[in-house]
Amino acid sequence: MTWSNTKIDTWGIIGSATPGGWGGSTAMTYDIAGNFWILTTNLTAGELKFRANNDWPINFGDNAPADGKPEYGGDNIPIAAAGNYTITLDIGIAGNYAYSIRRN
Repeated sequence: MTWSNTKIDTWGIIGSATPGGWGGSTAMTYDIAGNFWILTTNLTAGELKFRANNDWPINFGDNAPADGKPEYGGDNIPIAAAGNYTITLDIGIAGNYAYSIRRN
């Protein structure tokens, strides 16, 4: 048996709906008081995923039907309309992960 871990320094969003497209993550900020990651940004219609450390080994999507609970390597998350959004990723309690994408 083997065990390994990866230190996660950053979380961001990436995808056709994000400012950086599929070419680069848009960084999220860690909210220490709330124990979650957050970002307010403009999105376009398209899709996105969450990823750690600006790389693909650790990424979250949401398999259909979308339920606000991210899955490792899950499906791209659709964004239906362009606008300004607040995005949160709560991964504070193992096995009880959640995200929200709310249009402002």
